[in-house]
Amino acid sequence: MSDADIPVSGQVPFARLLATVGGDEETLRDIAATFVEEGAQLALDLRYAAFQHDLGFVARICHTIKGNARDFEDEALARQAADLEILARMPSAAAVEQRFAEVETALELLISRVKAFLAKEN
Repeated sequence: MSDADIPVSGQVPFARLLATVGGDEETLRDIAATFVEEGAQLALDLRYAAFQHDLGFVARICHTIKGNARDFEDEALARQAADLEILARMPSAAAVEQRFAEVETALELLISRVKAFLAKEN
């Protein structure tokens, strides 16, 4: 996949995701609602860990964000989280501080798109 093929962070192909759960919109809504709750906590945890310079925690959070992003086919966020996870495993807090805001912003965008999906009537 080239960089041109990577969706902009926050874009969610809900129709394709619906097909992956056998067309069961209730199941997709349950998954989406769980993500919104967990995603909000991940954003808070990421901010806290970055400001505390807890690089191990930053790496673990980014690993989880990466998986969640891939669940919603947000490859841009998944790449950002993967990059930050790698940086967090290095002994340089400065690099982490520069990149965490990008991941945080992309995660919040994905959460807002999923919330918009949930707000739509069935």
